[in-house]
Amino acid sequence: METPHDEYTDAAWCYPHPKQSAIETVGHNFTGYVAFDTTRVVIE
Repeated sequence: METPHDEYTDAAWCYPHPKQSAIETVGHNFTGYVAFDTTRVVIE
């Protein structure tokens, strides 16, 4: 991930094909969602 000030490795990832058990645990289908490491990225 690249910002105007820094570049972060492994600060974001996606779930293109989550396991069915993960979807059941979360309670909804999050296929295609992008997650961000909140210790490295602040979304405003």
